[in-house]
Amino acid sequence: MIMVLIIKYPTDKTEIKQQPVVKTEIIYVTEYKYPTTYYSAVPVSQEDVELLARLVYLEARNQPEVGERAVIETVLNRVLDERFPNSIHDVIYQKGQFSTAKYISNTTPTQEQYNIVNMVLSEISPVLDTSTVYFSTFPQTKNITAIINDHYFCS
Repeated sequence: MIMVLIIKYPTDKTEIKQQPVVKTEIIYVTEYKYPTTYYSAVPVSQEDVELLARLVYLEARNQPEVGERAVIETVLNRVLDERFPNSIHDVIYQKGQFSTAKYISNTTPTQEQYNIVNMVLSEISPVLDTSTVYFSTFPQTKNITAIINDHYFCS
């Protein structure tokens, strides 16, 4: 049980003269739900954070922050989509999907990429439509959900 203290301050000067004491009221809240992150349903290990940071470095290090976030969200959207594997590792290494995957083990991302990964994993609302599961420098489908610099994001 959580105790919440509500303090009511006088609203004008006449009220202060009439009631100089601040009124307080204690209420009890039986349940408080902290907001969940949008991607809280996706299991993410430390290895997954590393993979995402390396992938973003390879795919979008020349993009603005929103472009890097969008690349990560695309991967996470795939994990949530039944048409794709259900882990970050398997999505990234799915045959024919990310041409840069073969370079991941030899890549060293900067702190910026790790910060972006953590930002996306803790965000409440994504920057992309959640149906977005493709990105490239050209449209992968007719359903373009966003264009960020030279990247097309599609559902």
